[in-house]
Amino acid sequence: MNFGILQLARKGAVQLLASGMMGVLTLAQIAFLSRHFGYRDLGIVSTQLLVVSIFTTFCDFGWEGFIIQERGSRRRVALILGSALPRLIGFAVIVDLVMAFALRELGVVEAAWLTLLLVAPVLPFVILVGALQGFAVRALDIERLAMSEVFSKLLGVGVTIGTAWHFDSLNCVVLGFICTIAAKFIFMSSFQLDTLKVILLSVMRRARAKRLYYYMGTQLTGQLFNILGSKADELIVASMMSLEIFGIYASIKQLVIQGTSFAAPLIRRFTMPYFSRDRLSDGPRGDRTISIFVWSNAAYITFFLTLAIGAGLVTQFVLGPRFVNHADMLIRFAVLWSFQTFAGATMSAYLQSTGSPFKALAWMSIQVIVQLAVMWATISLGLENMLFWASVSYATMAFSYHLWFFREEAGLTVAQVFRRILSPVIFYYALAAAIIWGLRSLSLPSVFEIVGASIFVGAVVFFSLRERNSQVNIEHQASRGALRQR
Repeated sequence: MNFGILQLARKGAVQLLASGMMGVLTLAQIAFLSRHFGYRDLGIVSTQLLVVSIFTTFCDFGWEGFIIQERGSRRRVALILGSALPRLIGFAVIVDLVMAFALRELGVVEAAWLTLLLVAPVLPFVILVGALQGFAVRALDIERLAMSEVFSKLLGVGVTIGTAWHFDSLNCVVLGFICTIAAKFIFMSSFQLDTLKVILLSVMRRARAKRLYYYMGTQLTGQLFNILGSKADELIVASMMSLEIFGIYASIKQLVIQGTSFAAPLIRRFTMPYFSRDRLSDGPRGDRTISIFVWSNAAYITFFLTLAIGAGLVTQFVLGPRFVNHADMLIRFAVLWSFQTFAGATMSAYLQSTGSPFKALAWMSIQVIVQLAVMWATISLGLENMLFWASVSYATMAFSYHLWFFREEAGLTVAQVFRRILSPVIFYYALAAAIIWGLRSLSLPSVFEIVGASIFVGAVVFFSLRERNSQVNIEHQASRGALRQR
C-alpha cells in the first residue's frame, strides 16, 4: 500500500487535530466535574476515573502492535485474533472480578470495586475495539479512525456531563465510559464489518497464536509498569488520605496528564525517525543524535516547567477559582513530571528506535520501583513532601543514568556529557525556579505568569539554537577533515 507525501502529511494532520480535540474534550469534562461536585464527591468521581483508566490500560493486550507487524493477509490475522478471543476475554473478566472482590474484602472505598463490577459487561467490546483499531492503523485508515475516536469521545463526555448535571450521579464517569466504548465499537464496525465477521466467526477455530500470546505477555508486562509509573501515586494517596484530599490531588494531576498525552506523542514522532537512522557511536552522525537528545529533553522540560510557571492561570481557568489555593500542588506535579520525562522519555524513544526495547523496559522498571519506594516511604510526611522527594529521586536517577549512558554508548567523557547535555538542563531548572520565586515573592498578578512563561520559552529557544549552531560547526569540521584525508 503506497501513499504519497501529501497523503501522509494529511493523515498526520488529521491525527494531530483529533488528538487535540480529544484533549480539549477531556479538559472540558475535568473543568465541569471540578466545578460541579464538592471535594468529597469529587474524590469518589476521581476514584472512578482512576479505576476506568487502569481498566482500559490493562485491557490493551498488544493487539495493535501485533496486527501492524504481522505478515499475511488481513483475513489471516483476523483468524488468529478470533481463535484467541475467548481466552483473552475470559482472562480479562476473571482478573476484573478477582480485583473487585479483593478490593471489597480489603475495605477499599466502595467506588473502586463497584466501578470494576459495573464495567465488566463491556470487557468484550473493549477488547474488540482494540483489534479494530489495530486493523485501521494497519490500513492507514487514519481519517475514519480519528472520526470514530473524536465522536465517541464527544458522546462519552456529553453523557458524563449530562448525568452529573441533571441527576447529580456519582456514576457519571462509568456511564460516560460505557457510552464511549459502545459508540467507538459501532463506528469502527461500520467500516470494518468484514473484518469483525471474520474475527467473530473464527472464535471456535484453532490457529497458531504463539506470536500473539508473546505480544500479549510483553505488552501486559509493559502496561503493568506503565500503570505503576503513572497511577501508583494516586493509588497510594487514595488508600492513605481522605476522599476530599484525593479529589483535589487527582483533579490537579489531570492537568499534567492531559498535557503529557498531547505533547509526548508529538515529540516522540519527531525524534524517533532520527534515532532509528543515526546511532550514538557513528562519529559525526552520533553528534547529530546527541543534538536530537538535547532538543527532545528541552521540549519535554520546557513544556512542564512552562506549566509550572503558569500554574495559577491554568488552575483557575480549568478547575475554577476554588482550586487557585492549590496551585502550588500543580507546580510540584509539573516539576515531578519534568524530571520523570527527562529520566525516561527521550531515553526510551532512543532505545526503542534502535532495537533495544528490553533495555527501555528495564530502565522504566527501575524508575517505577524507586518511585514506588520513595512515595510509599514519604506519604506519611504529607503530599508536598512526597512529591518533593519523588522529584529528588527522579532527578538523581536522570542525571546518573545520562552520565553512564553517554559514556558507554557515545564514548563521551564526564565533562563532555555535562557540557553538552546536562548543563542546559540545569540552566532550564534554575531559570524556571528564579521566575517562579519572583512571581510568588512579589505577589504579582496572574497575568505576569504569561510574561514569565514567555521569558522562559525564549531563553530555551536561544540555548537550543546555540546547540544547533555548535552541531553545524562540528559537521563542517568533520567534513573538512575527511576532505583533507582524501
